[in-house]
Amino acid sequence: MIVLAIHSTTHRLGVAVTKDRTVLGELTLSPSREHLENIALAVKDLTRTAGIPLRDVDAFAAATGPGTFSGIRVGLAVVKGLALALKKPAIGVPSLAILAWQAAQPGELVTPVINARRQEVYTAVYRREPTAVAMVEGPCLTKLEEFPKLLDRYPDSLVVCEDLVVDAWVESRGNTAGRLVDGPFPAACAALAEERFKLGEPGEVHSLIPLYIRRSDAEENRAVRGDSKMIRC
Repeated sequence: MIVLAIHSTTHRLGVAVTKDRTVLGELTLSPSREHLENIALAVKDLTRTAGIPLRDVDAFAAATGPGTFSGIRVGLAVVKGLALALKKPAIGVPSLAILAWQAAQPGELVTPVINARRQEVYTAVYRREPTAVAMVEGPCLTKLEEFPKLLDRYPDSLVVCEDLVVDAWVESRGNTAGRLVDGPFPAACAALAEERFKLGEPGEVHSLIPLYIRRSDAEENRAVRGDSKMIRC
């Protein structure tokens, strides 16, 4: 099964092509806020380098968030467009699940953390399995000062993040095992999407929705909730 995955929920845009979980090509750009300008070219360059025409892709995948609002929207829009145009399935994978998968070993309990700014983090708790990750708790948004309460419930979990600020804070706790990930890994998104597809997820394009967790600044200013409800730990 050939999967093309886009991970655009951080300031580093990543694209990968895998075949039966073997990475045929993976491209991660330098940190930038220009995902909209770069994403089409990244897909074109990667598929050409990997020798995989878009028509040969069996399924498309996208990281659904949480993360940067614009990044989430761009990635989902491109994946939806490709899937609709080529009449292929599209599967969404939460960014926290991708982070947990790429950082932990099978059997480990893992708490992935994404910096949500404003002294808050997006987090969840997963158990890493051989071919997937199983949700234990979350995903949710929490104040950094409240985060230790979650860790106290899972003292043996491995905390993983992509942010130096959060990593430094985790290390300052002393008794918490932490791991800094140089990500994102779009191939991890492809691997989890392939597993979901094999387990029977239909990959309907219209079911591909963002996982914001927090309301956008505009929504908060207007006190509008809509689809992007805040989910607190």
